[in-house]
Amino acid sequence: MQNVIYTRFLIFPAILFLMVCLSCEHDKDNDIEMIDPCPPIVYSKIWDCHRATIWTKQEINDALIGKWQWKYMKCAFFPQNALCDSIPDITVEFNANHTMIAKLDGEIVQTSTWEVDQYDEYLSEIKTEPFSDILLGWVLFCDDFVAFNYSYIDGCDNFFKRVQ
Repeated sequence: MQNVIYTRFLIFPAILFLMVCLSCEHDKDNDIEMIDPCPPIVYSKIWDCHRATIWTKQEINDALIGKWQWKYMKCAFFPQNALCDSIPDITVEFNANHTMIAKLDGEIVQTSTWEVDQYDEYLSEIKTEPFSDILLGWVLFCDDFVAFNYSYIDGCDNFFKRVQ
């Protein structure tokens, strides 16, 4: 009699669990979009897109030059607090003379010098002086987006879209 009671308590939760799991749709390519609808480009796709090109230091320099509008930020420790849709309005302009101007709501908040540190044909990052935390991480290009991927060491990822 006691085994029957234990069996009922085990079978019902197991059946319920299976029903819930089987009723869920899972699209591995869109995991990030299912969790968070606002990233401008899916994480797995930006890596694939970036790795489709072998990048030299000069090509990275050339690709960065211009004006970029901040679009999205997601941090490793608090992914539920992602920010998107240009709130706040941040732009970063990389100049050919290796100066950088960051603006918040049209007002200059930082000027820096910048240079690319390249580790291999896919992995590089930017060093700024003075330091700029929204430009930390691997520099990844895809179409008219650049991402600064810092979540690999529990930081934040910032995505920018080219405006000029």
